Amino acid sequence: MQALQEIGSPAVPRLIERLNNPSEIVRTRVVQILSEAHDFRALDPLLRLLGDPQQSVRQQVFQALKLYAPESIPGLIERILTDADDVVAERAATVLESIGEPVVEPVIDALSTGSSGRTRFLVQILEHLHDPRAIQALIQLLEQPQLEQLVIIAIIRALCQFQDVRVVKPLLDILSMSNTLVYEAAIQALSQLGLVAFDGLVTALDTPNETVVTQRVRRALMMMTPFPGERLVAALEQRHSAAQGEQILAVLRDKGRDAAPVLVQNLLHRDESVREYIQQALEQMPGTTVVPALLEALYQPATRNAASSLLLKYPDVAIPALVSLLGEHERGPIVADLLPRYGLPVLRPLVSGLNDQRATAREMAQRVVITLVRQRQGQEQQEIVREIVRLFHPTLPPYAREALLDLLSETLADVSILALLDGLEDARLIEDVAEAFVRLARKPALHESVLNRLVDALFNEEQRRGAEIALIRNGGSVVTRVGDLIVNSDPAVARSAQFILSEIGVPALSFIWTAQSDRNNVPRREAAMKVFRSMAPEVIKDELVSLLVGDNRDDIAMAVSLLLERIYEEAKLDYQEHVMVPELIDFVEHSTAQETNLRVMALLLLLGEQAIIDHLVQSLINNPQQRKQLIYLFLLLGSRTQHLLLEVFDDPESPAALRAEIASVLSMTIAPEDVTEYVYSIDRYGIANRRPGSPYPEELSVSLRALGGLLASGQWDVRKLQELREDKSDQGALHEVSNVLLGWRYEPQLLKLQQDLDQQRETFKKELLTSAMKMAEQQKTISGLEEELIKVKEEQGFNEDEIKKVMSDKEKLKTNVDQLTKERNRLRLELDQAKRDKEDLAEQYQAIQRQQPSSRSQPGSPSQRIR
Repeated sequence: MQALQEIGSPAVPRLIERLNNPSEIVRTRVVQILSEAHDFRALDPLLRLLGDPQQSVRQQVFQALKLYAPESIPGLIERILTDADDVVAERAATVLESIGEPVVEPVIDALSTGSSGRTRFLVQILEHLHDPRAIQALIQLLEQPQLEQLVIIAIIRALCQFQDVRVVKPLLDILSMSNTLVYEAAIQALSQLGLVAFDGLVTALDTPNETVVTQRVRRALMMMTPFPGERLVAALEQRHSAAQGEQILAVLRDKGRDAAPVLVQNLLHRDESVREYIQQALEQMPGTTVVPALLEALYQPATRNAASSLLLKYPDVAIPALVSLLGEHERGPIVADLLPRYGLPVLRPLVSGLNDQRATAREMAQRVVITLVRQRQGQEQQEIVREIVRLFHPTLPPYAREALLDLLSETLADVSILALLDGLEDARLIEDVAEAFVRLARKPALHESVLNRLVDALFNEEQRRGAEIALIRNGGSVVTRVGDLIVNSDPAVARSAQFILSEIGVPALSFIWTAQSDRNNVPRREAAMKVFRSMAPEVIKDELVSLLVGDNRDDIAMAVSLLLERIYEEAKLDYQEHVMVPELIDFVEHSTAQETNLRVMALLLLLGEQAIIDHLVQSLINNPQQRKQLIYLFLLLGSRTQHLLLEVFDDPESPAALRAEIASVLSMTIAPEDVTEYVYSIDRYGIANRRPGSPYPEELSVSLRALGGLLASGQWDVRKLQELREDKSDQGALHEVSNVLLGWRYEPQLLKLQQDLDQQRETFKKELLTSAMKMAEQQKTISGLEEELIKVKEEQGFNEDEIKKVMSDKEKLKTNVDQLTKERNRLRLELDQAKRDKEDLAEQYQAIQRQQPSSRSQPGSPSQRIR
């Protein structure tokens, strides 16, 4: 390549011939050489290579043609206009674009010579070069008739690249065309020109009739980025006609969210007619578009009132948005003043404000509710409060519920009672309304009035259920009022009153006791006892036991009377439904106050054996380690109890601890044979006969408890113990126990035995010392013998070493003999082999000798020749 480059022009013809070489590398290198040679003879061949199929060749051609500029420009333009292949034309256009400014005039001249489908490539070149000299040429080209669609679109796109007012009118003229692609391109181009096209577009809107052009002009204005809102408002002020004003207004209205802030900012425009136009545009916009802008206007004191008035026209959109602003420091108070002007529709959205995590927002929401109520009077005010009460359904979140309850029971307490009473009629509101009444009843000024209203509501069938819940929630404070109604002439009211007292529970016990004690009013007494029987045992049991163990005599009397009544009623029920007796027994089990326990135990005894025995035995089974006071109760009961205990004792599945407790009771009462048998067998279970791995501590415990019961009850007296001592057939542990219990002392005998044992121990010590001395002497003798043995072993060890050495030498000699024997045998084998080889050689020699006479008789034999 370097040599060809140095040759220069003379080599060009031959290089041009090589441009048709099938090798891509050859063509690429030839183009590279020609581009540096800059010989115009190569220009046409290079232009033809624009259609080369290989990318690398075309890249070199592009570079070469660029280097050949400006001489290459006409040829490139010709290729664009005349080449049969659009791809080649497009490549030529790319080369021209890369050449830059020098191509502008030639391309413009080419535009003026005529137009074809390829003209669009020339237009695109001018668009890319962005040279102002092209503007007029493009406009003139656009004015030519019968232009192809693609050419027109290319011209439009080229013109919009120039921020020059001259391009506006031609583009506006295109808006009247019917071709969709063309006029859409013009709309896009005009919007892209922005403020350059703004005046022309606005002027185009000054027409009395609505046409497709005005519609497209409006679209061009709306598509401008940034949207020229302020300029449109200014144009509205300087409008030439009402029609133009309406057209500008339509642009602002249709632009929506982007135009709304501009319109809101100009609500107080100095020109009244402009203000009217703006007001009209905002009213025609949807709330979702206008409200955000109006909310922002609340920040500005100047536009605050106007924005507030407009917000009232969009309740569905504005109310939730305004509620969300209640927690803001700046706009919150403004919003709180504005929301009540919406009236009832604001209540439900206010729930989110009442439940806001910010305390400020909740306070503002409450302020809105209060204002909403206080600005009305009479029936209208009550209707507002009823709507507030209805907010409790659906279920409110915690903050909102608490805020509403606080409003109804505090700030609006003077006007909320009637609405709350109406709320009792709606089952969905009862729980929250009842809570509101409870809070109202806590206020001293309203206490009597609230409770009286609730009691009166019991006579209203629709409000009765809600009134019951509210009265129950108020607890003891309503007992007297409701108690007067338990025998009301209206059965429904009487049942309701009885139900209320039953649910109130403990606070109603005093009333029930009073009514039960009134013998003169039998219906009231029976109704009161009916209420008492319907009370849940788990509700009243603790209170009755507490009264029973108290210090007030009247309370004790009431507790005893009511407990007896309740227990007698429970006796008619199944065993598993009994509550009061097990509760009393459980109290004794866990109480540490002995005097109190005695009082409860006295009540249990007063109930009789039939009422308590099953529960006592069950309690003993469940917890054998009972308090001793409770165990003592078994001693005071009759034979049925003793026989029942015996059945439990004889049950093999009864645990040992339970049997021990029962043994102590039975041995003090009926002393059955099954129990005394354990006492007679005490030596069998005791430690005297205990063997490793076979203790009987559980049976021993039963035996001891039984023995103690027999002795404590006097069933085993002195006579019985003497009989046991004198019984020679039984010399076991029971015999010894009898001796001890009767006063027989084993201590002197034990002392003598101890002395004898000590003397015997001393004797053994002396004998042991003597034996130890003898063992020491024998040990010394043994040591001497061991030393002699060691010496003998050492001598014997020396002889053993010599013997081992001789034996070792012997083994070595034996090994050498074996080796020599093996060598001898090997030599013998070799000698035998040599003999055999010698014999073979001899035989061969003899055979040769036998062959020699016959060989001599042949004249041409080898032997003769050798000789």
